[in-house]
Amino acid sequence: MLILYDLKLKYKLFLVYLFCVFCPILIINLIFYHHMVTNVKAIQQNFYRQAAHRTISGIESELKTVTSLCNRISFDKTLYEMLDQEFPTDLAYVETYYNYFLNYLFINGESYRQINKAVLYTDNDTILHSGSVFRIDERIKSEGWLEQVIEDPEKNHLLYGETYHKSDNSIITPLYVVKVLNIYKGLNRYLKLIRFNLNTERLINIVTAEKLKGGILVVDQQGKLLFADHKQAPDWQLEDYLRKHKGQLVTEEIPTFEWTLISLIDQQEISKALQEPRNNIIMLTTISLLVASVIIVLISHSFYDRLNSLSEHVNSLDQKDCQQYTGPQGNDEIGILIKAFNKMVVKIRSLIHDVYEAKLEQSRIKLEKKQAELNALQSQMNP
Repeated sequence: MLILYDLKLKYKLFLVYLFCVFCPILIINLIFYHHMVTNVKAIQQNFYRQAAHRTISGIESELKTVTSLCNRISFDKTLYEMLDQEFPTDLAYVETYYNYFLNYLFINGESYRQINKAVLYTDNDTILHSGSVFRIDERIKSEGWLEQVIEDPEKNHLLYGETYHKSDNSIITPLYVVKVLNIYKGLNRYLKLIRFNLNTERLINIVTAEKLKGGILVVDQQGKLLFADHKQAPDWQLEDYLRKHKGQLVTEEIPTFEWTLISLIDQQEISKALQEPRNNIIMLTTISLLVASVIIVLISHSFYDRLNSLSEHVNSLDQKDCQQYTGPQGNDEIGILIKAFNKMVVKIRSLIHDVYEAKLEQSRIKLEKKQAELNALQSQMNP
């Protein structure tokens, strides 16, 4: 604290302005802006999260319709009987195909908007390959999906095709739901499956319906990209994507199918939302600093100028006559100090005058005394 005693008043005033006005105003507005940025980001995240929930709800509704249909068909005993019977001739099968299978698969499959095609598979040798019923031969057995389904015959299997890009740069992965028909133990002479080729156009339309500028991705638990509303790089990897856009993503799980929906928040939307508040904060900060600075300058001048002038006047007392301070005084503490100083000057001048007069009187008396002595000597010498 002692160092403050040695600082000039103007530096003290500057420190008061810097730490009591400028810094507090700047820091408060920066904190306010930080909270505003946090709130805007939270609003954007909530908006994207709500959009993700709507997208997830639409996807789950589409796929649950198909899985429910699979479960319902798996209890159709008539279908089991038709697939389990041995047809004596090809004509007998063709008649059964047109009279039963074709209508059945349309009513219980392709009539649904979620399904592009419904196909039955069986290893019944008396069944011919047809548009919607296939005999499981060596070619089909060589396909990997059949072995995967047979390994776990109790569940509905969701299988993926080869991902491709559409002309609008969206990404689609063909999906298939496959169910082994094995409920009735007495009708299990042959392996029977039903497979639904899903209408993935409806799924990508659900993904792109929100029209988010940032983008939406759907990946499975292995990180495979299934759907996206924007084209991605050929060497796209989930880990790289998450690392690149860290802090800009909203992630929601689709637990029914072990998928994850990832929404990329558009940073330009945040910047646009913050532009007007940021300009307002800058304007308010500038106005606050200007007003405070003007007021402080005016107030500081009211005492700094008088103190500085009084200090210069005091320093000049040893160089000139002891004169009163003739500058502005006022009625504040500095004005009282100036008035007291002027009273002191008057008293000092009075004391100086009294001392000076006393010395003059003493000198006059001494002079008169010496003159009298001189006159007395002269009288003695010249009687």
